[in-house]
Amino acid sequence: MPSIRASIFTKNAHSRLCVQASEVVQMRPKINITNIRKALRHPSLIWFLIKGHGEVQLAKEHLKIHLRQVSRMKISRDNLDSIDLVCHAIDLCSNPCYRLRNHMYLVCHYLRPSKIVETGVRAGISSAFILKALEETGGRLYSIDLPNAEYETDDGRVYREVLPPKSETGFAVPERLKANWELILGDSREKLPGLLQSIGKIDVFHHDSAHTYDLMTFEFETAWPYLRHDGLLLSHDADRNNAFEDFCLRHSAHYRVHKSVGIASKSGTGSAKS
Repeated sequence: MPSIRASIFTKNAHSRLCVQASEVVQMRPKINITNIRKALRHPSLIWFLIKGHGEVQLAKEHLKIHLRQVSRMKISRDNLDSIDLVCHAIDLCSNPCYRLRNHMYLVCHYLRPSKIVETGVRAGISSAFILKALEETGGRLYSIDLPNAEYETDDGRVYREVLPPKSETGFAVPERLKANWELILGDSREKLPGLLQSIGKIDVFHHDSAHTYDLMTFEFETAWPYLRHDGLLLSHDADRNNAFEDFCLRHSAHYRVHKSVGIASKSGTGSAKS
């Protein structure tokens, strides 16, 4: 019969092995449909899956590929107002990998905003595409994010935005693009009013935080007075509820919902289109 000391040693060793195994599982990229599709589209990423590089490193490498690709895209601005330009950018950049976020490069490249505010960052995919444009045109991005936020959706489900282990908000954003970036951690209900008061008028507001009616309405109403004339208010997943459309109708804003992206211009009046 093994001694108590030996049993304790065996138990501790087993515990250490379990912890180590758990860490390995967490750090390896998930072999799921999304990552397999990424690798099939970009064969260079197959190596990262085979070698077991971390989820964070895989995301960084994948983003680098798309940053190079999108920077070669061009739009003819002939007879396009700002809303038409955003819709055209969405059509040109539609990519299931990023769920309609890479269009932000073209939007910012052609509109050349000097101040952009966004809510919701997580890995920093939208942030990176915005910052890539600002690297070329100038301007500054202010981002607000609540890491690992947990909230209840409008239909009563609990949703949590979880960061990969040992990672931080914006982990995918290349270091060279961070010079024009100010990242603010916290709840947008607390951080957004003070940020806008401190920086004044802005050119673009981009919502991609919790898609609940109350929070979306709060962010739209808070940002709208600070948008300059002809400024843009953009909302990811605007079709999750009626917050975006209700807001635009209240303010007689010229707006459109295109492929789930809400686009409102602070000039004129208009109706919804899809």
